[in-house]
Amino acid sequence: MNKTIGLFGVALHSTNYGVTALGISQIAMLESIAEEIECTFKYIVFSGESKKETECIKNYIPVEKVEFVDIVRIKTGFKGIQSLKKNIQRCDAVIDLTYGDSFSDIYGLKNFVLYSVPKLITEKQHVPLILGPQTYGPFKSKVAEHLAKKMLKNTAYIFARDDESAQQVSQLIPKKRVCVTSDLAMELPYDKQLADRKYDDDLNIGINISNLLWHDGKDFGFKLDYVQFTKQLIEELSHMYNVHLIAHTYDKNDGEYRIAEELHRLYPKTILARTFVSPIDAKNYISKMDFFIGARMHATIGAFSSGVPIAPIAYSRKFSGLYGSIGYPYIIDCTVLDESEATNKVLEMIENIETYKEKQSAALKNAIQLNRQYRGFLRKKLSE
Repeated sequence: MNKTIGLFGVALHSTNYGVTALGISQIAMLESIAEEIECTFKYIVFSGESKKETECIKNYIPVEKVEFVDIVRIKTGFKGIQSLKKNIQRCDAVIDLTYGDSFSDIYGLKNFVLYSVPKLITEKQHVPLILGPQTYGPFKSKVAEHLAKKMLKNTAYIFARDDESAQQVSQLIPKKRVCVTSDLAMELPYDKQLADRKYDDDLNIGINISNLLWHDGKDFGFKLDYVQFTKQLIEELSHMYNVHLIAHTYDKNDGEYRIAEELHRLYPKTILARTFVSPIDAKNYISKMDFFIGARMHATIGAFSSGVPIAPIAYSRKFSGLYGSIGYPYIIDCTVLDESEATNKVLEMIENIETYKEKQSAALKNAIQLNRQYRGFLRKKLSE
């Protein structure tokens, strides 16, 4: 039995390692299901990538089974829409993860509309659409809310990666069945033997900086100054621990890596992490930390899922939703805490690192257990 699975809202090679982690994790899960049900899956990944860019992950997923369709074609109008329709019709099912957190207009109404078009086309083509584990909402505009209702109403299979998102769906479409899981990247593969080889006997603290928050923190209604907070934190920690500045990207020209370089010049005692070639490469490095402070969701997931206690620097409810749902509600909320309060909270967590490691271990087991529900659904659905 052969089946073709379409994937929206993910990537396999992107400067945003979050969406790449989702893509790799989803295909890895599907491959394990295919082996169990004795089926061969092929994949159409609707993104702007090419197969030659996926060489660095060929040991983790069968990239030879992947075909890329440039989803940006829809911007070209009628021809782009027709091309998208034709490729969707080739699929036995389509899974959409909407980049994890973009089933919302927090990044702008234009982006939300653009990400909605493929979903609407899939529904009209009567191809089964599965909304995989992701965050739903918030919605700032009535237009976005109306569009969300339309898509959710016509979709039979909805999975949320946290309780708050499931509640958001229920508010929009009462009595709609939503299954709560966790983030797929909780199961992103990595080299566990590397994680066992720590750098040295001193405590190694990873700090991940967000380019978005560095420049646009005020747009998210922050109480604290993110730049000042980050510098204050580094000053405090670099006197006592090995502080690693980690950009969750591979591109040396990316703003995030340049910020890390700038901070390393300001605080030469810090360790500037190398650039990475994939989210798995990044996770291998992060897994060797003793504690991790991150402002990018999937950077924190890379740490958390490899056994490292974390302090997520939150700018939206996706952080509290995800980690709260699995029993790790220890969030540094930038909209509530000022620089001093946030710094003191992080220091308290590091001082009690063993306690938070126990909490992390228990919560990770919850996340894996929740994801089994999604896996079980896919196994049943794709066996039909």
